[in-house]
Amino acid sequence: MASPTSFASLPVSSVWILVLVAATAGVYRWFRRISIKHIPGPVDEGNFWCGNLPDLLQKQVGENFAGKRDMAELLASKGLLGSVLSFCRLFVEGAVLMDGYLGQEDRLFVCDPKAMQYILQVSGYRWPKPRERRAATYMLAGKAISFAEGDDHKRHRNVMQPGFGVPETKALLPWFSAAASSVYKITSQWKDILSMSAMQSEVFNLYSWVSRGALDALGNGAFDHQFNAVNYEKDPVSNALSNFIFLFFKPTSNGAILFLNFVSTLPFFVQRWLNEKLPGPRMDEIRRTRRLATELANELVHSKVRELRDGEGKADVMSLLVKANLSENERGRLTEEEIHSQIRAIFVAGHETTANSVGWALLELCRHPEMQKRLRREIRAKEREVRARNGVEGFSVMDLESMEYLNAETLRFHPVTPVLYREAGEDDCIPLYKPIITTHGETITEIPVAKGTKVTLSVATYNRTKEIFGEDTDSFNPDRWLNQSQKIGQGVPSLNLYANLATFSAGVKSCIGWRFAVLEFQCFLAELISNFEFSLTKESERIRREPCLVMLPTVEDELDKGPQLILKVSVSEKEQ
Repeated sequence: MASPTSFASLPVSSVWILVLVAATAGVYRWFRRISIKHIPGPVDEGNFWCGNLPDLLQKQVGENFAGKRDMAELLASKGLLGSVLSFCRLFVEGAVLMDGYLGQEDRLFVCDPKAMQYILQVSGYRWPKPRERRAATYMLAGKAISFAEGDDHKRHRNVMQPGFGVPETKALLPWFSAAASSVYKITSQWKDILSMSAMQSEVFNLYSWVSRGALDALGNGAFDHQFNAVNYEKDPVSNALSNFIFLFFKPTSNGAILFLNFVSTLPFFVQRWLNEKLPGPRMDEIRRTRRLATELANELVHSKVRELRDGEGKADVMSLLVKANLSENERGRLTEEEIHSQIRAIFVAGHETTANSVGWALLELCRHPEMQKRLRREIRAKEREVRARNGVEGFSVMDLESMEYLNAETLRFHPVTPVLYREAGEDDCIPLYKPIITTHGETITEIPVAKGTKVTLSVATYNRTKEIFGEDTDSFNPDRWLNQSQKIGQGVPSLNLYANLATFSAGVKSCIGWRFAVLEFQCFLAELISNFEFSLTKESERIRREPCLVMLPTVEDELDKGPQLILKVSVSEKEQ
C-alpha cells in the first residue's frame, strides 16, 4: 500500500491523471448502475428538495400516495436532492446509492406480498436497515438487537431467545392476568373519579393512562421493577419515558427532513458524534432519558447477577436474559453496553407498542358499540364460569375467542409500526406476486436492484391486501378472522408469524417479543372492557394516525399536546 509521502512525491500532472481516472471510473459506474427509474411512481412527484419523503414523515398513516395503491404494489418514490453527495459516496464506498433527476435518490415503496416475503424472510440478512435508520436506532436504544445486523444480530437473538420463547410466555401467564395489577390500579382510580362525578362519567386521555399502565406491567413482568407510573409517583425514568418516542420522532418540517437526510450521508461515526453534540432542548431531553434508562439498566443487571449467584433467580425476562448471557461462551455473550442497550430498547418499545394497540382497539370499540357489548358479554360469561368453579386465579384471556379476533384485527388495521426500512446489501432481484407495467410499457415480474437501493416496506398497505384478508380490508371487521385460517396461503406468499400480518415484521429480524405483546394486549382489554363502557368524544372524531416511528394517536391541530386519545368513560353495570 502506498504511503501518503509517495503520493506527495508525484508530479502534479500525475495526480491530476489519477483524479481523472478515478472520476472517469466513477462516472462509468454511475451510468452502468442498475436503475429503478422505470418503476412507476406516485402521481405527486413531491417537491424538488425532499421528494416524496414528506408523504411518509408528515402525512397521516394511510394518506401516503393516496389513490395509487390499486395501480401497483411497488412504487418508485423520490428521495432528497443529493447529486454532489452521491458522487462523493461513489468514490468513498464504491457504490452508487443515488438516482434520479439532479442526483435525487430513488427508493422503492413496497407492499407486494412476494416482495415483502423475499426481503424480510427469504433473503435472511442480505437486506439490512439503512445507515440513517441504524443511527436513529442507536440514538434511541444503543446497541440493542434492533441495531444489530448479521452475525451480531444472531448473537443477540441467541442470548435473548430463552426469555421470549413459548414456555416462558406461558409461564408468565399468571403475571399477565395480573397485568391486571397494573390495569387494576387504573380501574380503581377511574372508579374513584367516576363515583364523584354527577354524570357518573368522565373524559380521559386514554393514551396517557394506558401508556403508564403498560410501563408498570412491563417493569413488573419483564424486570421485576416497580415504576408505579399509574400512581404518578415521581420516578424519573418513567417520567422521561412517557413521551420519549413522540419527542424523538414527532413530525418534522421539510427543512428538518433535508438536514436529517444530509446527515444520513455522513459516515456512521460522524452521525454518532452529532447525536452526542447537537444542541437544543429536544436533543438534551433525549440524551437525559438515555442516561437515566442506562443507569437503571445497570442497577437491574447487577441486581439480577447477585440473585443468580445466590440461587435466587426468578422467571422474569430480565433474569432469564442475564442467566442466558452468563451461560453462553465468551464469544457468544453480549457486552455490558449491549445488555444495557437491550433493556433500554425494551423500556421504550415494550410499553409504547402495547399502549398504542390497546388505544386503537378502544377507539374502534367506541366506533362499533355493538362489538364492545358483545366482547363485554363474553368476558363476563367467562368470569361467571370461573366463579362457578370456585376459581381463584381468574381465567386465561387466551380462551376468549372474540378477544383473539379483536387483537388480530387491531394489529392489521392499526399496525403500530406502519413502515419498515431496508437497504440492499448487494445487487439483488426482488420477485413480485403481482406483475407491474414499467414506464416503458414492459410487464415485469421481478425488479433488479443495485446494492444500496433503499426500500420502504409499507406494513399498513400490506395488511390491507385483499387477496389475503378479503375484499373489505378498508373496514374494521374482527369477524373476518372466523375462518381466516382457511383463506391464508392459497397461492399468496405468507409471512408466517402472527396471523400472516406484517405488523411484527417477519424472518430473522421479526419482533422477538410478539407473544408478550399479544398476551398483554388481551389482558389489558379484558379488564377495561369488563369494568367500563367507552364512547366517542368530539376530540376522538379528529384523531390522526401520526407517523412517529410508531403510529401514535394525536388530535388534529393539537400536535403540540403530544399523543392523545380522548374518550368518554363510564362504569359498566355488572349483570346479575
